[in-house]
Amino acid sequence: MAVLQTTSAADQVMLEGLVRSEPAAVRQVYDHVLPSIIYYVRDNGGTEADARDVFQDALLALYRRVRDGDFTLTCTLKSYLRVVCRNLWLKRLRKTGREASGLPEVLETVDVDPRMDERLENSEREALLWRHFDALEKGCRDILKRFFAGESMLQIAEQLDTSEGYIKKRKHVCKERLVAAVRADARFTELQA
Repeated sequence: MAVLQTTSAADQVMLEGLVRSEPAAVRQVYDHVLPSIIYYVRDNGGTEADARDVFQDALLALYRRVRDGDFTLTCTLKSYLRVVCRNLWLKRLRKTGREASGLPEVLETVDVDPRMDERLENSEREALLWRHFDALEKGCRDILKRFFAGESMLQIAEQLDTSEGYIKKRKHVCKERLVAAVRADARFTELQA
């Protein structure tokens, strides 16, 4: 983990706990920030579920940025996450042709990584893929996990005590199911725009 620099000791503790996936730290971040995100998204044409999705995407992007190194928080963690969530929500509204309905709020200024949009979109795509991957039957998940980990068809067949030809056919069928499920998801169309 990279050395973190923040403006407060409390934020430092929350960020470090978040990176270590400590349930207490994750809960603290949720309790501290999520209510304001729910309020903002609801006030601007969304639902609580929308707010939770946006917040989860922002946390995942923050986690990856901190984990990958040289992250310096120049404001409070709450302000940072609020700005990222607001930007994500406004981007989603633009993609669907809607506009924020609430009164313009006083904008918080935060130094957000210029590549944050790209990272967030990648996070959203990855989350969509894994959501549908988790919905596959266990046999498909097992074969695809091994395939994604770089195991050969022969290795997978030996480990699952079956033929290489069967594994090749199953991998193809499972991969097609996964691709079809992802493409049928409304979020896929949004992420392509």
